[in-house]
Amino acid sequence: AFAFVLPSKSFVHTKMGDELSDQEKLEITSRFLLSSPPGEFLDVLTDVRGLVSNDQLLNQNALNVFKTYNVDQMITATLPDGKKTLVTKFGEIDGENYLDPFTKQVFTFDHVKSSVTSVRAATSEEIIDELEPFRVAAEVGIVAYLKMFYDEAASCAVYANRNDKGENAIVACISGCKLSPQNFWNGRWRSTWTMVLNDAKTEAKVTGVLKLLVHYYEDGNVQMTSSKQLSDTWTFSGSEAAGETIAKGIWTLENAWQASLETNHQQMNTSAFKALRRKIPVTGTKFPWEKQAYKLARELTDRS
Repeated sequence: AFAFVLPSKSFVHTKMGDELSDQEKLEITSRFLLSSPPGEFLDVLTDVRGLVSNDQLLNQNALNVFKTYNVDQMITATLPDGKKTLVTKFGEIDGENYLDPFTKQVFTFDHVKSSVTSVRAATSEEIIDELEPFRVAAEVGIVAYLKMFYDEAASCAVYANRNDKGENAIVACISGCKLSPQNFWNGRWRSTWTMVLNDAKTEAKVTGVLKLLVHYYEDGNVQMTSSKQLSDTWTFSGSEAAGETIAKGIWTLENAWQASLETNHQQMNTSAFKALRRKIPVTGTKFPWEKQAYKLARELTDRS
């Protein structure tokens, strides 16, 4: 885990001067936008527009940046019936159409407006029937897991997939966003679980990628990003029991990582952050506050 302070506006303005080419400006602004904290993409976009003062230039890469950000963050999409799903690379049919495996629908997503514009039934080519019973079992287990341990803002999508080697796999994506601008912080949790099944579907080699991003901006501007890749092997007695096994496996690994994050942050507070401050001034002597307090109070009174 690490934290960093974003550059000040004056620094960025200097770097965005006329000495940079249009391509360099696009690359810099794209990095800023793709680093936007949860719920703050449009705020960063507004600042970037003010720095560049050239909407025509920004529009050259706008759609690609919006799409890349939405897919990377696995943002939530709300279907016309109110059902929530995720926009992910695993469900991508093309640049604007995505599969919702739960409803077996393909929805068209407007990346600029972050809204669903239309839906249609998924075709047989877009559904792997062979894996559907296993996928549904995994989905039932993960949905129950989210209801038990996640906030209502979290959503999931569980896909049947075949990797580059032709192996059958189940991919579960979880994304939860918590926005608290009134308290000057926002955050998002993302996890992706890829389960490569053996031919008998009794065992899965599991790879999990967990990501956490929190932005705190009261009297400062700090982002904390953490990520972790995990691996495990899970065994199943059948597709019906797979959901419970998968949910338990995800809970075990996610809970362990969350506990390690809390431990690390406590250690940082008591050791690393404390070490950043000098125990005594540069002079090597402590300041005599007791002796100076009366003198300081008298000087302030005289000045007033």
